[in-house]
Amino acid sequence: MLYAPGEKVPHAGIYAVTHDPRHAREHEVTCIKGRKFPPCRNCKGARFKLKKAAIHLEDHLYFKTDGTKMGIGESAKKIEADSGDYSTRPFPMNAENMNDMSAKTKRR
Repeated sequence: MLYAPGEKVPHAGIYAVTHDPRHAREHEVTCIKGRKFPPCRNCKGARFKLKKAAIHLEDHLYFKTDGTKMGIGESAKKIEADSGDYSTRPFPMNAENMNDMSAKTKRR
């Protein structure tokens, strides 16, 4: 899906940006969820396409700074629910795979 300047960024991540071909080649930028895609200063043809969704540092489970607590794996579940993008799966550590790892370690 292509997004235009002024639209709200639906998912944090890396976006490919295309411009009027006479102006600039395609390039990549990072965008933060909830902000607006910016206009290009030199053309009116800028469009943004999500290449890789990511969790913004301030929203990540291990770096929460607003005082809220999230359970292990909740950050990944939240991104999946918000975006429908499953490129973040599997979350490196969640309650299920931590228990699996613990069980495997005890067997050795």
